[in-house]
Amino acid sequence: MDSNKKINIAIVDDSPMRIDGLVANLKNEVKINIVGTAANEKSFLKLCTENKEILDVLIMDKTIERKSHIEDFDFIRKIRSLFQKQKIIIYTYLYDVEHSTILRQMKINGYMSDDFTSKTIMEAIYTVLTGYSYYPKIVKKKPLPIPNI
Repeated sequence: MDSNKKINIAIVDDSPMRIDGLVANLKNEVKINIVGTAANEKSFLKLCTENKEILDVLIMDKTIERKSHIEDFDFIRKIRSLFQKQKIIIYTYLYDVEHSTILRQMKINGYMSDDFTSKTIMEAIYTVLTGYSYYPKIVKKKPLPIPNI
């Protein structure tokens, strides 16, 4: 990648607060250009299709519009098939080994927990753009005990 070229990014998340936070953090990065954001699948597809030739990275919340896991994966699979040249980074609150395995099989470039920092998202972007996958170690958490009610 040309060192002077801006990295063109599209973001989809159904949380306006998360989009605002991502944009606020990423716009401070000199090499980042936010091409656009979307709050749902339909507008994200339109945004990406209209800008397909310039987009470098697609950043996606896995659980857009609070659908089932199957519908989430169907949409991600559709995005991967339509945008094969672009790098895709998925984040989710359901950060676990099972999802990681499925996303790797789908050739998703990066996967991370949704509690990321601006440093983490930049690390993910640069990692996938250099041809590597970004799948940080998943720490298994002990399930919380179910209280007696």
